[in-house]
Amino acid sequence: FDLIGVDASIANALRRIMLAEVPTIAIENVWIAINSSIIQDEVLAHRIGLIPIRADPSKLDFLGADNEETDKDTIVFHFDVECLNQFSGEVKNGRKCFVNEMALSGALTWLPQGNQASVFPEGIRPVHDDIVLAKLRPGQRIEFEAHCRKGFGKDHTKFSPAATASYRLLPDIVIKEPITGKAALELKALCPMQVFDIEDLSSPGKPIGVPTAVVRRPRDCTMCRECIRDTDK
Repeated sequence: FDLIGVDASIANALRRIMLAEVPTIAIENVWIAINSSIIQDEVLAHRIGLIPIRADPSKLDFLGADNEETDKDTIVFHFDVECLNQFSGEVKNGRKCFVNEMALSGALTWLPQGNQASVFPEGIRPVHDDIVLAKLRPGQRIEFEAHCRKGFGKDHTKFSPAATASYRLLPDIVIKEPITGKAALELKALCPMQVFDIEDLSSPGKPIGVPTAVVRRPRDCTMCRECIRDTDK
């Protein structure tokens, strides 16, 4: 979106608010019951915590000062995936795949607590179902229970609703005098971002259009200054 008539500090404030001050829901605690994969428990728990959760944070309270979990402030997921020594029907790179050889985020099952089923009628699930938590081989299994809380990105990046947020100044490119003919073609060729284009513009006394440089894509300008680096051009 565009901001007009404000100082750059306002744009930066909005950027910081988007990253750190917008509450979201993320997995906070993980209780691992079974993990026979090659990934260590602490590494697996870290990967689980970064799974984005699709839930309306306005319907969940912040955890109280006593840290006592209730259905008002905690969402519970269960996960249980075991790789079986059976052909899944899928072939990758010429290799037959086993059943459940990928432990994916889509296997997270929401366990409604209290009246959460009525508070969240649309259900709660990961934003993406294809996030790989671990690769398994026959006989390996992962089972855990995860508890989600409401938080801010300033406390931990897993609560940040955006991967990144940035702003930049929008260039205002003005051609003071018409650039025509060969000079227009050279100007277009100089710009690596193809900001300029050529139009055949007519003028009084010249009914036949003259190739003239125009600013076509100002948003693509990176301020590289290639168009003004050579003063002879």
